[in-house]
Amino acid sequence: TDAVRTPRLMGTERFRPFVAGGLAGAVEVVTTMPFEVTKNRMQLAGANKSHSMVSSMAHTISVAGPAGLYYGLQAQMVQVCGKSAIRFAVYDLIQKIVPGQPLICGSVAGVTEALVWVAPTERLKVLRLAEMTTHEGQRRHCTLLASASYVIRTEGFAGLWRGVWPTVLRQGIANGARFAIYERVVAELRIQSRRRGGDDTSTFVAPLAGAITGVASVLLTNPLDVVKTRVQSMFSANASGAQNITMRTLVAREGASVLAHGLAPRAIKIGLGQAVIFGMYDFLVRKM
Repeated sequence: TDAVRTPRLMGTERFRPFVAGGLAGAVEVVTTMPFEVTKNRMQLAGANKSHSMVSSMAHTISVAGPAGLYYGLQAQMVQVCGKSAIRFAVYDLIQKIVPGQPLICGSVAGVTEALVWVAPTERLKVLRLAEMTTHEGQRRHCTLLASASYVIRTEGFAGLWRGVWPTVLRQGIANGARFAIYERVVAELRIQSRRRGGDDTSTFVAPLAGAITGVASVLLTNPLDVVKTRVQSMFSANASGAQNITMRTLVAREGASVLAHGLAPRAIKIGLGQAVIFGMYDFLVRKM
């Protein structure tokens, strides 16, 4: 048939989207973690500490060794596996209620993953990265459990959800755009493939479409991501200052360019990551 084989059309087993999404997320983390670390470090740097992506990576290696590019891997693995599983499971559920509306279904999936999973795990990950250059004996966030325990003890459970609203906006906009663009791109790629006499189920279609949608979503959401990272990096002693971090205050203090901090590594990380996520999800659902 001419129907596009997208995530919303694949699979009928109840847990298949959840399992396939989680496994795809694990592969994505291993592939893209160095760019995630670099993106966060660039966004945490102030106006007087601007680095290029390459120089930031070099600085990370100089202070923490090559393993520094995978600093916080535990938190990132927990976060991405969980959010990918939730995202595809919710998307699969919502598209049965509102069929043919990938923008709506993707946005609902993004908001759900943000509220349930991304906001607290992202807070823990950012706190760990903010302490990367701190002397090991002075770190409060050495492990995921230690970080969660410290935040709950000093700020209460609500502290885990600091920065939740920019996270919700980022995930809702990004995932709505990703699924909507993904379906359009996949349809066009398969039409072009058939015109050339090729196979419209080529394994390269989903990764290529995923990469395009990933980069597009980064361009839409990077300012929100900068605000989120700054808010979530604040320790309890500076909690009141988190309320004053907005796009307007950041631009006033550091210039409009602050909203593009981390754009290059984030575009590479998410473009590559979405290529892996959608490609692996497509492959796994076919095989499961």
